[in-house]
Amino acid sequence: MQPLTICFGCDVNYIPHLAVAMLSLLDRTAARPMRFFVFQREFDQATRSAFAAMLAPWPHCRLDWVDVHRADLAAFKAEGHLTVATYFRIFIPELLPAEFERAIYLDSDIVVTGDIAGLWDVDLRGHPIGAVVDPLRTDADRHDRFTKLGLPRDAAYFNGGVLVLDLKLWRERNLTSRLAEFAIANPHRLTWADQDVLNALLHDDHRALPLEWNLQRRMCHMLPRELGLSIPEYLGLRRAPKIVHFTEALKPWNYRDGHPFAHVYFRYLKRTPFRATVERNWQLSFATTLGRWLRRLKNWLKVQPPALRWRERRAG
Repeated sequence: MQPLTICFGCDVNYIPHLAVAMLSLLDRTAARPMRFFVFQREFDQATRSAFAAMLAPWPHCRLDWVDVHRADLAAFKAEGHLTVATYFRIFIPELLPAEFERAIYLDSDIVVTGDIAGLWDVDLRGHPIGAVVDPLRTDADRHDRFTKLGLPRDAAYFNGGVLVLDLKLWRERNLTSRLAEFAIANPHRLTWADQDVLNALLHDDHRALPLEWNLQRRMCHMLPRELGLSIPEYLGLRRAPKIVHFTEALKPWNYRDGHPFAHVYFRYLKRTPFRATVERNWQLSFATTLGRWLRRLKNWLKVQPPALRWRERRAG
């Protein structure tokens, strides 16, 4: 029987955050045979040893390092905080053992706040991939998805940070080669790298997953009705997501970030061997600390039921 299989794609810049993602998953998931695969190119032996020591209390979890070496990697568009490592997820079906038929892919900028077994057991209903919507919010979104990428106006664009993969179906359809070919041939159409590539080919062939499996930053600032939710449903999502995804460029480890779940990230960071690495990048002062807590307070007030009702009435 295949163990619960979790894949990460990561470069050296995200090593501490990968550790947070792993610890949060193990902390929230009932003990069962599990394998972590980290797709990377530059992790040294000291880093690998630190991860092995960190995961030692979970003997049911095996960690494998997968070195990604492809001659065509330099041809993939990568800019800003999106490096070539973001494309590693499309190679998963080719690089995992051939007998594996399912995998979960997780970005490294997440914390798991629910039992991941519920995601592992989801029915993909004949689709090669399951993912959560990346909600439309701005005119820039419309331009990037419909004008630049060329998706139909009614396309269901999904976020690539949390994926459930049917590896057998993916291999049968030769999706890795098709996705790689699209990425290399169309860099001018891509804004969000591999996420745009996945949507270009699979926007009409994926299982839409519940929002709780990928609570993205923008969802925390949208009105309930913009997400198709009632106020009670929205409050349930905000209070008890299963995975929190720190999307966009501003991250909790920037310290000034006021993300409503930043404290969960720091709770796990303290238990990793990499806490000092993150803290060295902070420029601490009373003003920055106060500002961060004030932003957290503002975010908390915005999602109280009276405030939500007032915001929805104001929006018309």
